[in-house]
Amino acid sequence: MRPFLALLLLSAQAGSPDASVPATPPRPACLSATQVEERAREALREPGLLAANPYMGPLSPPLPVAWPPTQESAVRLYAFRSEPLPTGVIAYRSWSPHAVVAVPLRGGAPSQQRLKTRVLGREEDHPATESGVTVERAADALLHALCRAEVPSGPEADAIRAGYRAWADSKPLVARELRTHAPAFFTWLSAKAPSTQ
Repeated sequence: MRPFLALLLLSAQAGSPDASVPATPPRPACLSATQVEERAREALREPGLLAANPYMGPLSPPLPVAWPPTQESAVRLYAFRSEPLPTGVIAYRSWSPHAVVAVPLRGGAPSQQRLKTRVLGREEDHPATESGVTVERAADALLHALCRAEVPSGPEADAIRAGYRAWADSKPLVARELRTHAPAFFTWLSAKAPSTQ
């Protein structure tokens, strides 16, 4: 009987956690859309980029580096410019992105790259109204899905699609250009609900 009890005791000790082994640290919290944009704009203030493009124009919403999402969650934001045209209506000459910034969502320094830019054409002004809020909420929902390494579904997918489609409708030339940089994600955006992709 005693050898049996000793064996049970040894088994229990072998299965118990070793206090000398440190616990795995929790993963850093995921960045919000506002934090991602702040980091991207800070990276764009790098002297070389400013010298080449002193005009700090608008940024695209965050686009996933990988789609479907992976554990290494990161997004890219593209900086582009639009130039007012002397016409009777509010219209702009739109340019392709002049820089791209990659922002890791769980810490790490952003990286930026200068791009060759060209004129895309003329775009008329689209009132922002509530679209800015919609796009920001859509971006936040996308970032949460990326940090979970999951393809969004249900209401979350609907919100992302609605916000990003609203932005693409307001910047059709730029959106068409960015589709070539993230084709799989834009294909998902154009899919119909319910989301099963």
